[in-house]
Amino acid sequence: MDELGHDIDALEERIKVAIEDLKSVDSGLLEAVLEDIRRPGWTTSAEYVFAFGITETLIEHLGVVRRLQGTLIAGARRVSTS
Repeated sequence: MDELGHDIDALEERIKVAIEDLKSVDSGLLEAVLEDIRRPGWTTSAEYVFAFGITETLIEHLGVVRRLQGTLIAGARRVSTS
């Protein structure tokens, strides 16, 4: 750690974890769901409501992830090293 108490190595490791987590978010799994939902008798109306709600929330959270990523990048690029 430097004199300000910043552990850059720890921050770097956490960013690497975030990178790997982002890479593994889908891996083609949602495409498989597209095939499943077209099968006859796939789900009840209650299960449909759950699936729709989960999908909507997933989309919202992915939007938040994109905004957080953009904020982190924008802030990191504005840091003055002089």
